[in-house]
Amino acid sequence: MNCPKCGANIKFYNLKPNCYNCGVNIMYYTQEADLVKDAKKAELEFASARIVGAKLKAAFIGGKLQIARLVNIVLIICLLLPPFAAFHLNSLGHELTFNIGGLGAYNMFSDGLLLKLPAFIGSTLYGKQTIEIIALLALFVVIVLLGVAVFGCLLLSFLNIKKSAKAISVLSFIAAGLSIVFIIASIVINAVTSGALADFSIGAGCFLSVVIFGAMGILNTIISKKDIEIKYRVNDPERKEILKKLKKGEITLDDLTLPVFETEEEKEARLKALEEALKEEEEGAKYE
Repeated sequence: MNCPKCGANIKFYNLKPNCYNCGVNIMYYTQEADLVKDAKKAELEFASARIVGAKLKAAFIGGKLQIARLVNIVLIICLLLPPFAAFHLNSLGHELTFNIGGLGAYNMFSDGLLLKLPAFIGSTLYGKQTIEIIALLALFVVIVLLGVAVFGCLLLSFLNIKKSAKAISVLSFIAAGLSIVFIIASIVINAVTSGALADFSIGAGCFLSVVIFGAMGILNTIISKKDIEIKYRVNDPERKEILKKLKKGEITLDDLTLPVFETEEEKEARLKALEEALKEEEEGAKYE
């Protein structure tokens, strides 16, 4: 390490706070300059954080459409509660009641219903119906995965509001279309399956899925075509660009002024605060 004032080489075993050559306090000699550098860096980093905050605000609560989209994503999550369809199979030695939905899928694992499906697949009475259950369950899982993808795109929407809205609208319309396929398949299965030993019913979940995913698709289609204004603080985009150059090593903190950017209002407020501080200091000196 070298002395910040005279450049003398300070050995690692020299623990004295002062330079042996010029006597300057090594720790405090550059304190003021370091504080100035820290203030410059803080100004740039806070600007970068404010830009992220402005993007988050515009993406999630920047308007009625964005707020409606948030409400809609909650409804998509709630689609795991109502059943899409329900089966009840009953024969000698075998009985199975199963709801196709979020709670039904949970019960399938917690109650061991998954282990009963192979026995029903091999059944001469219910082999076909069991395959139908599995097919509808697979279709439900695909719809749920699309809902997860929609949720993920929404969380990342602040990165690019328009592109994310386009992706969400496509995924939502696909999910709504598959929900319609689920309804049609359920109607067909209900017509050929229900009887004394087997009962099938269509739940409200698949109908709600069409409405909710359809609404999500429409909302995001409108958002993708709308010019959404992101309200940045004055000079924040310029500060972010300077921070990028600083990280790349194209400039140094010594090349920047303090403050790096300042509006007339901010300058006026800073000078006023400085003037008041000087007055307080002068008044304090009088009393001393």
